[in-house]
Amino acid sequence: VYEMREAFDRRRQTIVAALNDIEGVNCPTPTGAFYAFADVSALLNKPLGTSKTAYVSTSELAAALLDEGHVAAVPGEAFGAPGYLRFSYALADDDLVEGMKRMKQWVED
Repeated sequence: VYEMREAFDRRRQTIVAALNDIEGVNCPTPTGAFYAFADVSALLNKPLGTSKTAYVSTSELAAALLDEGHVAAVPGEAFGAPGYLRFSYALADDDLVEGMKRMKQWVED
């Protein structure tokens, strides 16, 4: 149990730091579960991704991030929180780092 708690704490710190390192994303440190809930409202209505499309909702943003950036996120609208994306950090450390790297590149390139 101790090792698993340490692993998830490390992943939590990794995802929060990576999300906060992306221009236009603000992610507080989660205190429970295995999800980060990031404010991405500054990314809406801004040309993003390989298609340089401006998305008006996180539903559209999440779909494009999956299609173009190959990163899965759940739109905040599913939780009554438009402008937010939910990311799971219940995955391998290397996969988490790779996903956040892809997202940063997709947003900032």
